[in-house]
Amino acid sequence: MDGLVRHVALTGRDITDLMYPEQQAIEEMISELTARKGIDPIQLAHKIQDTLPAKDLEGMQFGMGFFKADAPPLTSQERCKILENLLSQVSDHTANVRK
Repeated sequence: MDGLVRHVALTGRDITDLMYPEQQAIEEMISELTARKGIDPIQLAHKIQDTLPAKDLEGMQFGMGFFKADAPPLTSQERCKILENLLSQVSDHTANVRK
């Protein structure tokens, strides 16, 4: 037991809600991370301008390249494969450390 689960256990709290099977956690993380689209910088700039008070916007500038087009995003399948490989490496490393 390590990480957040261990911390919660050390504080005497119930860890039942945190005990996910590893494969389920991996699948949920991959699903969540591959479903997201990239950030639209123009929409972000408008949101910043709409949210902050005018006094906080005085002198605000966006850096060069802020509105530059990003590289084409990876497809959902490409992101999924990368995440599966990364999580597999982490899992293998964790298993080796515990030996």
